[in-house]
Amino acid sequence: MKVVNLIYIAGAICIALTAFSVAQESRTIPYLVRHGFFDESFTDEGGYPTFAGLEQNSDLIVRCRIVSGESHLTQDQTQVYTEYKVESLGIFKLTAGSDVHIPGPHEFLQIRRQGGVVMVNGREFRSEDRNFPGFLPNEEYVLFLSKDKNTGKLTVVAGGQGAFRIVNGNVNHVDRLGFKDEQIRNVDYHAFADRLSKAVAKSKSQQPSTQ
Repeated sequence: MKVVNLIYIAGAICIALTAFSVAQESRTIPYLVRHGFFDESFTDEGGYPTFAGLEQNSDLIVRCRIVSGESHLTQDQTQVYTEYKVESLGIFKLTAGSDVHIPGPHEFLQIRRQGGVVMVNGREFRSEDRNFPGFLPNEEYVLFLSKDKNTGKLTVVAGGQGAFRIVNGNVNHVDRLGFKDEQIRNVDYHAFADRLSKAVAKSKSQQPSTQ
């Protein structure tokens, strides 16, 4: 009886482990591709911050140009992320003690965000944030960035709400939602930069003195 019980228990454990393994695999992108799914969409609402809130939660605020982007699967193969090479064109804010490396000549900032396009088993798989379109190569942006404590990578604050695209001298929220109480659409860049500089200066003046 004891032998029979042990065999029964071992069999139950094997079945449970197999079911767990299948459940885990079914969450991976290669599994989705094998079963005919080639895209996914998600939403990172970002918490609807204010302009001041963005500034206060940023380690780095930079005007920049997107040089290139390269997408990858996460180690567990359940998500897509893109690493962007970004050329700095001007810095509005760099928080002291933030350990953010500012690139020198011929160097680039590295920015990571969820989503992108990867090749899996010879098929293209696309992952997109419905409210935060991917960055466009050679386009200019103002990005509010923070350093992720887990990965050490720079990420956009509050999802797409910390990203602004510059087109023909005007600034627009990249995120389709905007702030809870404001949408920045077709704002003159110089007016936007002046507002941002004043917000940074105000925030700095309110910080306790280190002397």
